[in-house]
Amino acid sequence: MKKILIPYACGEGAKDNGCADAPKHLKNIGLGSHIKARWTGEYKSDKTDKYEIIKDSCSRLSDDVIKAVSKGNFPITIGGDHSMAVGTWSGVTTGLNVQGNFGLIWFDAHMDAHTPQTSDSGAYHGMPLAHLLGYGDEDLCSVGSNMPKISPAHLCLIGIRSFEEKEANLLQKLGVRIFYIDEVKRRGLHDVISEALKIVKNNTQGYGITIDVDVFDPSEAPGTGTKEPDGLHRAEAVEAFCVFKGDKDLRAVELAEYNHHLGNKGITSKLIFDILGAIFK
Repeated sequence: MKKILIPYACGEGAKDNGCADAPKHLKNIGLGSHIKARWTGEYKSDKTDKYEIIKDSCSRLSDDVIKAVSKGNFPITIGGDHSMAVGTWSGVTTGLNVQGNFGLIWFDAHMDAHTPQTSDSGAYHGMPLAHLLGYGDEDLCSVGSNMPKISPAHLCLIGIRSFEEKEANLLQKLGVRIFYIDEVKRRGLHDVISEALKIVKNNTQGYGITIDVDVFDPSEAPGTGTKEPDGLHRAEAVEAFCVFKGDKDLRAVELAEYNHHLGNKGITSKLIFDILGAIFK
């Protein structure tokens, strides 16, 4: 199975859109050769309205992912802000025809489970999970196909430490398993991932992982626009992420919110290389 790196050159869902440059930067510093994967071409929306750019970019990403999985390839999507998750996982589930029957592990400092109606900021990188679950803007919920892409029973969030009441209420109502950072620190990341894997593999046809750079501690991942203190640490994460290596049930990986314009040069990109290397090398 060939690994295909698919860029999401859009940062309009974030407050700082510098993350749109991350795919090109990671390509230039050799991510493809590092994990032995081939890049596809970069798409830049010609829309001018922020919402239209996000909708267009997610639709294109979904199409590119559908194309990759239909050829039997393994998509690795590189953002870009986390609104990209609408495109990535709509594409994976639609391309494999497993909507609602696919597991997802969501590594993030935030829940990203607002809808346009509950979000105070209006930032779309805080909304992708709700849309994948079928809540929110009709057009974004319909990317790829007109049905929810992920079932709450097959979803886990890991590393959460910053959220608002309304998004937490939605996930609680749906019964989503959330591993807050306190539990991760108490039990250890390896143990938490082991439990998460049981959930996302139970009666599903594969699973994926999405990694928001802000899940990591800012001391080791300063290159993101939404830093939160007390995150995951590189050494433990690299060791724990080795569990994904060679897992035939893993069907796609997503990386979001890297902004190389922020933080100390090279620190965050090294972490990204190490994390993806643990999964793919």
